[in-house]
Amino acid sequence: MTQILSKVTGRGSKPSSWKKIILCSLIAFFFVWSQPAFADSNSALNWVGNMFPSGNSNIILPKGESFSVYTQVYKKGVTPSYRQSNNIACTLYWGEVKRFGGNWQNVTTTPMSYIGDTNQNDEYRAIISPNTGLYEYTTRCIEEDTGSVRWQSGGNGRLTVSPVPNAPEQRQALWINQNNIAWNQSAGVTYELHYAPSGDVRVPVRSGEGITLREKGQFLWDEYPKFPNIGGYDRWQIPSAAKPLIPAILKSETAIAAYDENGKLIDATGLQLQGVLDDLYSYSGDLGVIYNFGTPTLKLWAPTAKSVTLHRYEDPNPNTTAYTHEMQFDPETGVWTVIGDRSWDRQYYLYEVEVYVPCTGKFEKTFVTDPYSVNLSEDSRLSQMVDLYEDPRLKPEGWDQISKSPLTAPEDMAIYEVHVRDFSRNDAKVPERDRGTFNAFTYNGKNGKPLSNGMSHLNDLAEAGLTHIHLLPSFDFASVEENPQARINPNPDILASFARDSVQQQAIIGSTRGNDSFNWGYDPYHYGVPEGSYATAQDDATRILEFRKMVQALNESDLKVVMDVVYNHTFANGLYTQAVLDKVVPGYYHRYNNEGYQVNSSCCADTATEFDMMEKLMVDTIKRWIKAYKVDGFRFDLMNLHTVDNMVELRDTISRMTPTQDGVDGSNIYLYGEGWDFGSAKGKGLHHANQYNMAGTGIGTFNDKIRDAVHGGYSTNPEEIHRQGFINGQSYDWNGYFYNDRFRNNLRTTTDKLRINLAGSLQDFHIIDKNNNEVSGLELDGTGYVKDPQETVNYISKHDNETLFDLNMFKLPLGHSGSAVTSMKERVRAQNLGLSLVGLSQGIPFFHLGSDMLRSKSLDHNSYDSGDWFNRVDFTYTKSNFGVGLPPAWNNQERWEIMAPLLRNSKFDPTEEHILDNVSHFQDVLKIRRSSPLFRLRTKEEIEQRVQFHNMGKDQKDALIAMSISDTVGDNLDPNYNQIAVFFNADKFQKKITIPEFAGSKMVLHPVQSNSRDNVVKRSQFDLETGQFEIPPRTAAVFVNPE
Repeated sequence: MTQILSKVTGRGSKPSSWKKIILCSLIAFFFVWSQPAFADSNSALNWVGNMFPSGNSNIILPKGESFSVYTQVYKKGVTPSYRQSNNIACTLYWGEVKRFGGNWQNVTTTPMSYIGDTNQNDEYRAIISPNTGLYEYTTRCIEEDTGSVRWQSGGNGRLTVSPVPNAPEQRQALWINQNNIAWNQSAGVTYELHYAPSGDVRVPVRSGEGITLREKGQFLWDEYPKFPNIGGYDRWQIPSAAKPLIPAILKSETAIAAYDENGKLIDATGLQLQGVLDDLYSYSGDLGVIYNFGTPTLKLWAPTAKSVTLHRYEDPNPNTTAYTHEMQFDPETGVWTVIGDRSWDRQYYLYEVEVYVPCTGKFEKTFVTDPYSVNLSEDSRLSQMVDLYEDPRLKPEGWDQISKSPLTAPEDMAIYEVHVRDFSRNDAKVPERDRGTFNAFTYNGKNGKPLSNGMSHLNDLAEAGLTHIHLLPSFDFASVEENPQARINPNPDILASFARDSVQQQAIIGSTRGNDSFNWGYDPYHYGVPEGSYATAQDDATRILEFRKMVQALNESDLKVVMDVVYNHTFANGLYTQAVLDKVVPGYYHRYNNEGYQVNSSCCADTATEFDMMEKLMVDTIKRWIKAYKVDGFRFDLMNLHTVDNMVELRDTISRMTPTQDGVDGSNIYLYGEGWDFGSAKGKGLHHANQYNMAGTGIGTFNDKIRDAVHGGYSTNPEEIHRQGFINGQSYDWNGYFYNDRFRNNLRTTTDKLRINLAGSLQDFHIIDKNNNEVSGLELDGTGYVKDPQETVNYISKHDNETLFDLNMFKLPLGHSGSAVTSMKERVRAQNLGLSLVGLSQGIPFFHLGSDMLRSKSLDHNSYDSGDWFNRVDFTYTKSNFGVGLPPAWNNQERWEIMAPLLRNSKFDPTEEHILDNVSHFQDVLKIRRSSPLFRLRTKEEIEQRVQFHNMGKDQKDALIAMSISDTVGDNLDPNYNQIAVFFNADKFQKKITIPEFAGSKMVLHPVQSNSRDNVVKRSQFDLETGQFEIPPRTAAVFVNPE
């Protein structure tokens, strides 16, 4: 049993306090200084020792775990036998101390048990479970019949029992600013801040060694906009005397600790430092390479680093020896600087950063490229110094004189989404070297240049009314090897040899997908540099020159450029090879939850743009793309992971850019993005940039309301994928699948929503709903969510999910449950109707490359890494790419069973005539949209005043939308037409509708449609006397009343 020693004699009576102090002191002295007696007499113990853990050892034990101490005893002629010796008893003596080497506060004895023999010694063990504290211990053995006593002589062992035995793994405290720390641990009496300049912080188990913090109430959730997640947390205040230490603390490993009324440790945790770093070191100056009359200066924001050294290389050869330059730290800004000379121009560099890294728990020396890199060597191994703005070698001829057609208002835009490699990889009119690159866009037939199939298509679209080309990520991304010789691309001839529904194509692509040339590119590596795999050379400044040539060529075709940007996450974090930001300021640039763990609601490590320097990186590099590359707009991937304030700050910064100062007019730059309602920003409680929160900012969001109403939405579920929408049969042409919302009442709800969408998805636009009630867009299930038409980006397909053609393969009837079988001709008309709904809605239309060519990805749901094969585009209009194998298993296998019968059936291959019907129709839609400003109304008030719907309420004709836009009210916007009437008949049958207010008005089919390739739309009729319109099946018809 374990007992408390109260007297030397051990008789059990309790000594007075002064006797106890003397007793503990004497025992402690004796334990340290007593020596064994080496007697030859058989009547005495010869030796006690080999205590383990040994004397003077320092053991740290997690609270609640048991601790074993071993000792050995020897008596000549007794212990050598392999059994327990008679009359020998060993005891563990242990006591708590305030400091090691000090007086024992008490002495506890624990009998030790015989556990066996080691050589000629008997071995004993005791197991104890101390509470939190510092302890010393030793062992003693006694021969009970003679009273012979021996103590082990190796010095007292030292034991620390702690609830936090190692450096804290979690970072549950948030250092908000110089004054305050938030930590939701209320069990303590005293609280301290601890730090270790050399890393490996060990939180003392007794208070008194750290910086004492004072409680100052609790935080309110809205007190600090960057930290809504600390509402209700206790506020711990840094004493004024400690504030001068904060810069040194931030370069250390840190922890905050809670102690009880006895000064014993209860809990400890690490700290998240973003808030205090912003408070102390927020910096507004230039970073990266800054040229001044040909001389480069390099600046790196790294306030937590102990040292930063520039490693400079004369060329990108891996064997080149580096020149090193110590960089100077500015304690006011946290910026490290080195000034070079003119000879450094076009040379390469890395930073060597010595800094504490939370994920490893120690200081690391890492080599890292510049977060503000302006150019890179192959595969982003080195940053390069180039004078991006002044070096004429980086500019194509005429670059500084580029003239763009004016953009009067964002509503005048029409956007076409293009992937750089998709665009030209299979274009035979582009030289092999330039296929899949920026250079492919230069074959535009202008100024004596050859004309490729792809650029011929874009030229036709521009002439029809397309204004902007949206490029999927074309900044430096990490998912494609830049050296073409290092890539492995499957042979298309081999892939073409397999059956239409074979698994072989995707299996071969799966075996090379990590090494091939294709990826969407949503894997950001460096935000301000063009992607090297899209250039024809990677180790010099070719990528800069060729990106500019691409922009110039598109501008020559009267097309502006939108970049798809991905600031919501990085490809890698921590110390991974392709991590950048975390190697410079570990733990700052990414978003963490309240436990201190990295969040990954995007796909990878979410960034934290609520903090100043991550927002600055975003704003600065966007400004670079505008000024240095003449980019005209930006689409933000998962914009909802940013805050509204981020986006408004960016918008305001851009709007201040002027031709005189910046060479561009910032008012012509358009911003839009994905405003979904999920993710880490929402989870943290930030005012995240979702659709509804962005209303009123003038920044656009993708409109999934119109998307899902038009075609029924997406699903990976084999049943729900058959859910129909307005264009593909909801209720009126049932496909035989028993999904929810397939009835007439559901169709009418869908039609009501589309009316709101056609009116710009305004919150306050009113219609008469299916129940004869007047409702606003916001009241109709949030269908109306914007306050200005430029805030809705209307689309029905883009790179994500299935193409529109593929989606309709699942949704249009195919004979299931006795339903009809939709012909290819009808499929084309359904697709065309979808494009018409987008193109003739108020707001900004957005179209996916190939949605105007019946493009297929062989039913692939997510082709981000499906190789060239499944992502092919044919600008000769002969093939759609349907039936080229079962799509990749990693995103589609659960639906292979329903896909295979479709893919193997060649009757679902569109002919060239079918594809040309789609091509021609899309251009007609663009022409009609461009023909009248009434399709491009610029304000909420104009839409409410001029747009009207007919055929509403309980007595409406199903599957028919009738919309009119008037120019007889307000200012005369359209010199050509007084009135426009637009009809969308999704049904398989002709529809007639009488609108009395049009009786007596001369309404004629729009000239574009009367001269269209589409002979069906030409059958549209209007009766002047009655005001009756006749609309053919699956048709969008536009009538105009000329002035």
